[in-house]
Amino acid sequence: MGIFDFFNKNKKERERQEQLRQQQEAEAKRKAEEQRKQAETLHREEERKRQMQTASSTATCLFSKTELENLIQILSRISYIFQKSDRLIGGRNEKMMSRTHSYAGILGYFYEKEYHYGKMADIVDSRIASHYLLVEQAMQNAEHRKRTIKELADNWSDVLQVIYNLQLDSNLAGDKFKTMEADIQKVSEAFEKLSGSKCKKPKNQLEEAILSNFDFNSNCHQRYEGGNAVMGLQVCPRYLKIRKNVNGCSGYQLKPGDGYILSATNGDTGKPQFAPKPMRVVKFTDNEILLKGYTVSAQTPFGWQEVDLSDYGFSIWLKNGKPERCELHMYDRNVKLEYLNKPQGQEDDRYSRMVKNATFNPFNITCDPNLENKNEMPDFRAVFTNELTNTYNRLVAFNEANNRETLTSMITGYTFNLVESYYKNAGYVPKNTLDKILEQVYDAIQQTGFRVLNWTLDDFKYNCYYGYLNK
Repeated sequence: MGIFDFFNKNKKERERQEQLRQQQEAEAKRKAEEQRKQAETLHREEERKRQMQTASSTATCLFSKTELENLIQILSRISYIFQKSDRLIGGRNEKMMSRTHSYAGILGYFYEKEYHYGKMADIVDSRIASHYLLVEQAMQNAEHRKRTIKELADNWSDVLQVIYNLQLDSNLAGDKFKTMEADIQKVSEAFEKLSGSKCKKPKNQLEEAILSNFDFNSNCHQRYEGGNAVMGLQVCPRYLKIRKNVNGCSGYQLKPGDGYILSATNGDTGKPQFAPKPMRVVKFTDNEILLKGYTVSAQTPFGWQEVDLSDYGFSIWLKNGKPERCELHMYDRNVKLEYLNKPQGQEDDRYSRMVKNATFNPFNITCDPNLENKNEMPDFRAVFTNELTNTYNRLVAFNEANNRETLTSMITGYTFNLVESYYKNAGYVPKNTLDKILEQVYDAIQQTGFRVLNWTLDDFKYNCYYGYLNK
């Protein structure tokens, strides 16, 4: 091979290799373009599916994106009000904050995972975002998620009670929550929508404690007309009672559980001082509880008619959390009756005089203020009612229930045993305690067959005191 042939051969080889390289580059570009087009096609398909999924989800969404963001922000504000509250002590402020973060996280799960509106971390601070990750993990479990959503309204009710308790008196957290009532209601309605059940209405626990079984025994009262005292101080007993409306009230068509029933008894006659009045609490502070009447359907000589009782109000004035005096308001007449309870010893009722004048007092019944029972007497009316019902049923079985003398003897004997039991334990019986016992027994009598005796409270108490103080 000559030198020219050698170089000519190498030239062809280089041309062949260059052609091969160009072909390989073209093939690589073709494949790259094909992969790019496939990736674009795949991306468009995924985007189409995502949009279809979002459109489908949005069509069944209970809340819009804006609504959920607003609800989550409300919960965020609530949580930090809890955290800064000086009324939630012993770590309760941090616990309530964390609990509220959980509720925000539940809504965040819907926002991010169910409705695909966006990232929870983009709309909350880092603290809530971190808490959300725990909620999200728990909500991945279908059974846990179902139970959590079902119990939302019921569990949120506990938070509403804490908020309500903070609002009852003057404090920074309570004052802030008062300005957020509309927003708090939005959260409650959202949780009701999700869970399918209603939130429980918060209760004023102090209100329940005071009003559910309220008794105020006044020994004198003052009438005011136009703000001026008239007629002088009236020294006479009046027994004021407030009971929770559990099963309505005779003479009215009331919804059970709605408000309270005010009644008063004339201590001299044992008869009602005025007709029972349905009322609702309209004001509750550290110093005053104010109830007002409202429009009700009442039984009249002309049938059931709407009667407006809003002209009546009743104030309970508190001192150190205990009733000090009461006022009955008659707004339409600009009249007020102020009921007082003067210290024992200043004014004696007829039974105090019977005790002080007694020459026979085997149970050592005493009006001594130093021996007066200062503790509130428990409510035994249910026990008394059950025992008296059993006693009356035995009388029926022996055909003695129509004998008035027998009925009277059984009742006086029953109270005799109660007083004797107290005397054996204490060595004396404070008159104020005896009055409470007799009043509760009298209330129980009205729920049993013994009510056929048709006693007034005064009749009943007189029979009992007479029996205790005479041989």
